[in-house]
Amino acid sequence: MKRALVLLVLVACAEPIGPEPDDGVTTGSTGAGGAGSGGGNAQALGYENGSRLRAKVFAGADGSRQFAGWHDTELDVDCYFSLMGDGSTRCIPVAESVSNVFADSGCAMPVVLTTCTTPSIYVRKPTQVGCTSETTMHSLGAEIANVYQGTPANCTVSSLTGYSFYSLGAALPSSTFVEAESVIE
Repeated sequence: MKRALVLLVLVACAEPIGPEPDDGVTTGSTGAGGAGSGGGNAQALGYENGSRLRAKVFAGADGSRQFAGWHDTELDVDCYFSLMGDGSTRCIPVAESVSNVFADSGCAMPVVLTTCTTPSIYVRKPTQVGCTSETTMHSLGAEIANVYQGTPANCTVSSLTGYSFYSLGAALPSSTFVEAESVIE
């Protein structure tokens, strides 16, 4: 019984592991994280900057910090990890997605519809494969005026207003985007 009490006292007096919240260490933007590389407390916060992807955080006026996503410094876009059509996982841009509006009278060529005055130059085209959604990234095509809605058997001119419509540009190779793999540590 005395041994258990002594052990309990020793555990209660142990030093905390990791940096103190007010120790002045912040996530740097010059390194890949870890000791001596300018990464600050990024690892303690659950993320680590890479050579191309940088953590985007909410920085509170009181010094608090919360991870908010990734920023691809080469493409200069915010991104998130998604399964691609080739089976890889990539950090793809936050972008417009294809819609159920079409560029052709056969309702076969989906378009992008947006209310943004300056839409992303990237377009996300998700495809449902069984229980998984896979993504193909495209460039944004030309703006178009006339669009259609419906099914190939019943496709009619759309009366949607308040949107800009763009064709789907060329498919982009998955290698355009930073690859990642899910690991258990």
